[in-house]
Amino acid sequence: MRRALVLVALACASAILVAVLVPLAVVTREVARRTALADAERSVTAVVGLLAGAEGRGDVARGLAEVVAVSGHAVSVHTPDGPVGFPQATRPQVEAARVTPVVEPSAGGVVLLRPVRLGERTFVVEVFLPDERLVDGVGRAWAVLAAVVIAMVAGAVLLVDRLALGLVRSVRRLASAAHRFGQGDLVERIDPTGPPELVDVALTFNRMAQRITALLAAERSRAADLSHRLRTPLTALRIDAEKLRDPAAARVVRAALHLDAELDRMIRDASRPATPPTATSCDLAAVVTERAAFWSPLAEDEGRPHEVRCPTGPVPVPVGREDVAAVVDILIGNVFRHTALGTAYRLAVHADGSRVTLVVDDAGPGFPDRPTATGPRSGDPNPGRRDPPPAARPPSGNAGPSRPDASTAVWSVGEEPRSGWPGGSTGAGPGSGSAGPVWPEASTAARQDTGNPGPGRPAPSAAAQPAGEGAGGNWPGAPAARQASGSTGLGLDIARRVVEATGGVVHLNRSPLGGARVVLTFARAS
Repeated sequence: MRRALVLVALACASAILVAVLVPLAVVTREVARRTALADAERSVTAVVGLLAGAEGRGDVARGLAEVVAVSGHAVSVHTPDGPVGFPQATRPQVEAARVTPVVEPSAGGVVLLRPVRLGERTFVVEVFLPDERLVDGVGRAWAVLAAVVIAMVAGAVLLVDRLALGLVRSVRRLASAAHRFGQGDLVERIDPTGPPELVDVALTFNRMAQRITALLAAERSRAADLSHRLRTPLTALRIDAEKLRDPAAARVVRAALHLDAELDRMIRDASRPATPPTATSCDLAAVVTERAAFWSPLAEDEGRPHEVRCPTGPVPVPVGREDVAAVVDILIGNVFRHTALGTAYRLAVHADGSRVTLVVDDAGPGFPDRPTATGPRSGDPNPGRRDPPPAARPPSGNAGPSRPDASTAVWSVGEEPRSGWPGGSTGAGPGSGSAGPVWPEASTAARQDTGNPGPGRPAPSAAAQPAGEGAGGNWPGAPAARQASGSTGLGLDIARRVVEATGGVVHLNRSPLGGARVVLTFARAS
């Protein structure tokens, strides 16, 4: 911006000075020419007096020598008897000058010819002016003009640069404050300085920042209040469960204790001031294996064959461990919520260069072929079929994945490339209708694949129960109630936001198992 203002000032000053000084330079040259001709006229006047008193060619020659010595001009006289001196004019020029004075060009300059009549005789006085005499002083005048131009342009540029510096500093302060505020520094404010327009922008920014801070504080207060209110019924539930003598009571108590710890964490997080986010990463394969083991006991209870496929080495992704665990819990929880008992599911992690992919397949009803409003449709024979959230619905006829856009969330309902995808089936694709494998040894295999620690029944984390995605009384019993409830799409939207934070993309497809396939593509952490 500063450079642009300086260039504008340079262009304007140069244009103005050129418009003024170029004509002035031309006038300076013309003045020098006229001055030289005026000096030549004075030499002619001196020669006229000489001719009036001369009695012969010798007197004329001596007089011309004196005039030349005084004036420095090359003066000659064309008498009726012939020229005296060293004339430069041609005979036609001299004959023309006997009638009227003329100024004619000559080799190396110009000649001034003036007729002089003494009685019946006509003389022509010639003064030769070389080119150097015609432009005498013009070079110095032009040099002065050039110095004036340079000084004026430099002064204008320097002045505008000083003025622009203050303007640019104000803009930079505004941009820096906006950047820090966008990075999470909510106490950042701007001291309004600079032109009135920038002062107004700074004041508007401060009001906006104050409003955003107030709204965030109100949201955090509401979140803490809601979490605190949930503790009372949760405590009552835990106390009632402790009084039971049923073997399942221990699992319910552990679930209540886990949820109580999650509520404490939510209250602490809501009470802490917002801080700028920090770079973090985790091992996707380790988190998927851990969460799959967490859900394995419930899968065994419901007779769900399940499998986990992960690379042996670490698979780092630029997302926090808690966020990845929440996403995995949401996707597995969706399988339990929206599919019938005994429905198989599979998780696979695949690392390919700079991309890391998490694929979740199930053998349930899958997504509708023609997405409608989120939730079950009236009279739908498969109320558990899941609609993708509104952000996930492509225009009619979309048959393939979209590519990420810099400003738009990218979801794709269609067939993603099968080459290199984990858990893929070469012959399977959208609409294949394949029910997929149902593993008879599922309970044992799943326990081995997921690292299930034993028959203990860990309770799902709160992250697995977002609003509208299996939360509330639908966990852990009443699978029919879980299927009958609708879907808000909040869980998939949470997954979308987590993946987009890494520059990744989410694909929703038909699974080779016959149900839904959710493919999360992350950027790989360094």
